Amino acid sequence: MRKILVQLLGRTLLVVEEARHWRDGVRGEGDEALIDFWLYFDGLPAVHVCGDDDGERLLVTFDEPYASYDMGEYGEFRVASPRQTDLLWHYAGHQLVDAAVLGDRVGVLFRFDHRDLAVVERDDDFVLSDAAPAGLAVGDWLTTV
Repeated sequence: MRKILVQLLGRTLLVVEEARHWRDGVRGEGDEALIDFWLYFDGLPAVHVCGDDDGERLLVTFDEPYASYDMGEYGEFRVASPRQTDLLWHYAGHQLVDAAVLGDRVGVLFRFDHRDLAVVERDDDFVLSDAAPAGLAVGDWLTTV
């Protein structure tokens, strides 16, 4: 994870795309409906952010988005841009200044030029906020290592 995060430092986040759960044509709200997301930094392939198979750790890889798909009676996953009311939307157009791994690779604290973004994988769901959650150790900042 750190190897990829180092490559993002100093780059501008151009676009965010997310995979979100929809049911009966209604968009799922909140972090629990967010399945995966992709960050497009200038000069790099898409950065895929998702949980591991156990829902215990955060994975950060270079990987293009998958297509939206239907899951029958369980709804569908739609891949699209976040809405202006979603937290992720507010980071596009801003430069990543630093990053730190949270806990035992359960998350990342991204430091942008205007505010932080904490992304944590918890029980197979994302928890997004603009600060590290209480009780989670913040690892070394990448610019100081």
